[in-house]
Amino acid sequence: MPIGERVQKDWSLFRTDRTDLISDFIVEAVKGTEYKVSQLTTIEPKREAGLGLVGKWENLSNELRNTDRYFAVGAVDFRDSISGLLRQHTSLMKQGNRLYRARVHEQSEQFAPKDLDAPPKDLCTPGRANPAGIRYIYLAHSHDTAIHEVRPQRGAVVAFGEFAVQRDLELFSLVTNDAPDFFGDGASDALDVRALVLALAEQLQAPVLQASGPIDYVPTQYLCSLVRAEGLDGVEYPSSLDSSGTNVVLFEPDDVKVNDNIEYVRIDTVSVDWSVTTLPDLGGS
Repeated sequence: MPIGERVQKDWSLFRTDRTDLISDFIVEAVKGTEYKVSQLTTIEPKREAGLGLVGKWENLSNELRNTDRYFAVGAVDFRDSISGLLRQHTSLMKQGNRLYRARVHEQSEQFAPKDLDAPPKDLCTPGRANPAGIRYIYLAHSHDTAIHEVRPQRGAVVAFGEFAVQRDLELFSLVTNDAPDFFGDGASDALDVRALVLALAEQLQAPVLQASGPIDYVPTQYLCSLVRAEGLDGVEYPSSLDSSGTNVVLFEPDDVKVNDNIEYVRIDTVSVDWSVTTLPDLGGS
């Protein structure tokens, strides 16, 4: 990774997002010093070498996907490493706050409020946070994000409901993650923690192909189970479909109550952004 991109990702030192300019600045800054640009631009941080918190998470994720989902060797070490960190990255959601949930309307009759609630246990399919049969509820901070999350087609009718939070909730937050003080004590450890939070947020919000979904969900399901075991009420994370939006998954659906007034909207346009890529490895021969 170029040095400018690395520095900005880790420390957010510069106001510009032009990492090429940041790289040029660093190159000029090290001229006449003992450092060589080639050394700076080829440094492999410990998280990319399978070390540190991110390395532990990546190793555990691979183990959970491909080797053992119930007695993973890396699970104990990872839990010991982050159990004290979870409550350092929490947010408080006050009783009375409003959250939103949407569904594409494909039937002739209007939805009842219960139709926008979490499905019953026997209908719970695996998701980003919940294994099959375990009842969590997925919500969003805004109408727009809730509608984005159901991926409606042009012309579709979408129903959305407003949910009131029934008690104060403590959430593991993957949204606010300020860069540590560059000159502060323990900056290296703080950077390692920040890198982990960024990695967890990226994995929890990453688009999942339908064919590999159940397997790719396993690591984030483990993460949410760990958060729940630590006594927290849910997780908030960036939306993968609304770049400015935030999602919330709550472990107890009864912690929110849906308003009786269900609203309906029609989707007028759908926008798609794309970029050139390589064919992903789908595990075929």
